[in-house]
Amino acid sequence: MQATLAEERERGEELARCRDEAEAGRQAAEEQLREARELHSNAQDDLAELRRQLAIAEASEEQLRMAKEAQASLQGELVQVRSQLAAAQALEEQLRCAEQASAAAQDELAEVKGRLSTAEAA
Repeated sequence: MQATLAEERERGEELARCRDEAEAGRQAAEEQLREARELHSNAQDDLAELRRQLAIAEASEEQLRMAKEAQASLQGELVQVRSQLAAAQALEEQLRCAEQASAAAQDELAEVKGRLSTAEAA
């Protein structure tokens, strides 16, 4: 009977050690689970921030695309305005030449009238 009590006591101590180890394992698993949940939460926050930054980058990319289109359009308009300016300058030069020709013709007309008057008077 002594051996049975000693065996029972030893078995009880072994069960107590197993229980304590199981409890320590459970607590370690709970701590790991808590850490994993915290890491998951942080990863979700990081993912949300990355999505926000991606949306900003996409909006900036769209603005850049629109700005490039506007620049191309303005460059086309600038070419057109420069062409119109060149045409206006050519017309201005033609007008200046026409005014000079008109002034020369009036001078010549005045000279012809003067000679005609002299011829009629003689």
